Amino acid sequence: MSSCLYSGPFTRADGEFDLPEAARKAIRALSSNHKGYFLMIEWDAHTDDPQRGLRNLAGFDKLIKEIARTVNRNDTLLLFTADHSFDLRMHGGLKTDPVLKGFEEWKQQHKREEPIELPVLRVRDDHTGEEVLAAAMGPGSDRVKGFFPNTFLFQVIMDAWGWKPDR
Repeated sequence: MSSCLYSGPFTRADGEFDLPEAARKAIRALSSNHKGYFLMIEWDAHTDDPQRGLRNLAGFDKLIKEIARTVNRNDTLLLFTADHSFDLRMHGGLKTDPVLKGFEEWKQQHKREEPIELPVLRVRDDHTGEEVLAAAMGPGSDRVKGFFPNTFLFQVIMDAWGWKPDR
């Protein structure tokens, strides 16, 4: 769980890292290469605040859509992923139940560091072992599908540009 505040050029007024602005700046800098470029963006929903985590996920989805409209996908490889999985689970409730049903009450009765158990959602401060989503657009993106070791992404990047790893 992250309790630190980021500082630097991409810090919002609330102390959170501004991933969309960092991504936009990276694209502006990299897009000057007329041969195309590679950009990997990683975002994290790992938090002890499920509202913030879900906002991050929705924001990441919005950022992917924005970036997909702004780059030339014929010569630019974009990868989107997370650094690891963690224990945020939908585990019950009805289709009509809000995801955060009971969260306000939970906050009043529990300590922040306790696992969050809601009727629909569970959040624990654990890294988990399952695979994370990796999505791609551009040269070589057709190879980013199904299950694969994370080291395979390196090979996708290298092959997209015809590069060979130094041995």
